[in-house]
Amino acid sequence: HPALRMEDYAGTRKGKTAFVVSAGPSLKHEMDNLKKFSSDPDAIIICVSRVFKKLKDYGIRVDYHLNCEMFAWDAAIFDGFTKEFVGDSIFLFPPVCAPETVAKWPGKKVCTFDINAAELVGNRMSMMAGNSVSHHIYNWAAQILKCDRVILVGQDLSYTEPTGETHVAGSTPAGWPQASKDDDGNKQNEAWEECQTQEGPFNGETCHRMEVLMEAGAGIVPVGLVHVRTSPAYVCFRDLLDILIKRLGVKTYNACPNGLKVNRAEYVNLSKLERVADLSAAECSVK
Repeated sequence: HPALRMEDYAGTRKGKTAFVVSAGPSLKHEMDNLKKFSSDPDAIIICVSRVFKKLKDYGIRVDYHLNCEMFAWDAAIFDGFTKEFVGDSIFLFPPVCAPETVAKWPGKKVCTFDINAAELVGNRMSMMAGNSVSHHIYNWAAQILKCDRVILVGQDLSYTEPTGETHVAGSTPAGWPQASKDDDGNKQNEAWEECQTQEGPFNGETCHRMEVLMEAGAGIVPVGLVHVRTSPAYVCFRDLLDILIKRLGVKTYNACPNGLKVNRAEYVNLSKLERVADLSAAECSVK
């Protein structure tokens, strides 16, 4: 397929709710929920390309996915893909994406021009970029498609599992160079920041810690904030995500309870929702 134009998708998903799916370890807890919502006509599912196969193999409909890696080895995420397998899913890529990766995708594709590239080629439309692929898919949902709300899934921005994985199992292609696999699992410098919510099942001291207060006769009583183990890079990613949420003005939720707190994204428990319409009904009742 030749690349399609961003303009063809501008504002086409007003009234819809976008599930913006990243590759954090908590994604494994949301697979059944995503499968449930993939049959909801009011839901749009957008993911980072490295989890496309994982979602498809689980029977989850993927409307869009995005890759922005500049190195050719990342084309391994599409190993074995056929037109029949990818179906109507649309591959999004910025101009910096490796040509080998773009060429390997056998289905429909859209080039997401940032403002500088758009000016260079004379495009009328552009999309904000970001520090990570998750920023790109958020911008596609909120800025281009104009979805009414966005739900972040697998957006841990922290190390939420005691087993130590940095990304959900099944999202690291076998065809990557070993050095890239090693870097993918690098936890970087440790930092501790506020956790999204206390509702989730905290998985041990290796991932979370609480501030405590000793009271006479009462033992150790938890008070204050719950913190999650993260990294300075992830904190920067979170801060930019907060800026994008404010700038684009789209109601945003976070489905990862154990991850780094996204300040402008209210927590939502997807297992308690049967349809995305239930979420909009809850918003109305609050108002």
